[in-house]
Amino acid sequence: MDGQMAASLGTEFVKGPEFPVAYNVTDWPMGSIWEYNLTDDAYWNDGVQFTADDVEWTLELQIGSNLMTYWVHQQYTRWIDHVEKVNDFKVRIFFSDYDTKKPTPVAFGNSIFMPIFPKHVFEKMPWSYLAQDGIGYHAIGTGPFQFTAKAREEIAYNASVTLIRNRWYNWTDDDGVAHGLGVTHRRDLQVDKLIVKFFSEESTLALSIRTGDTDMGEILPGTYMSWKADPSLPKNIILQTTLSPTSYSKEVVLNAYPESPGTLNALRLDP
Repeated sequence: MDGQMAASLGTEFVKGPEFPVAYNVTDWPMGSIWEYNLTDDAYWNDGVQFTADDVEWTLELQIGSNLMTYWVHQQYTRWIDHVEKVNDFKVRIFFSDYDTKKPTPVAFGNSIFMPIFPKHVFEKMPWSYLAQDGIGYHAIGTGPFQFTAKAREEIAYNASVTLIRNRWYNWTDDDGVAHGLGVTHRRDLQVDKLIVKFFSEESTLALSIRTGDTDMGEILPGTYMSWKADPSLPKNIILQTTLSPTSYSKEVVLNAYPESPGTLNALRLDP
């Protein structure tokens, strides 16, 4: 959308912290403002509902003076001017040039792939925690599984990590109303616990599958073809190919400009 449409939907274009330079509706061309509707049925695995506050906080944390600290998503954040929370389940992102602050249309508004963090967990931590000091101890998400209290120890010292069912993925309140992403997407979770194992060699993984120590794993194409022709393959092993439409191609979203993240920050390895 453009500035005029955003204004008609409630955005107040007034000179101030949000609009220090481009504070007129006509300053914002079509494509410089993107609006996103969020699901209202996602819950973090501690039971707190996912809202626009999480999106606004996560994005605002990585722009402006923090751009060079939170550099992993600079291909997006370099262009984000600010984020407006419209309501609990809707946000608008305003895009502008990092140097000039001139409102800029972007073509990648529907291709922003960034993890959103739970504001209520991290907002009181030092600004550097997520960027540099975080050790994964406060792992939290909205998916069907979650870490256990031993996650930190398992990640540091074990060859496996235990995941248990996230009760907030599919739950029912006191009035008998079902909630959660599992309900929204009609996914009934049948597994209570997963033990994710790590193998340094594919041959070790293959042996673990054949001996029954591992229930499921992803093997290389060569191993798959060999097992498919192997008459001695245990009968309880079911071979399945799950080739996606993009198995033979790569989806690449390019955000090319003269000062790419690789030139902005010498620590980045991407071009």
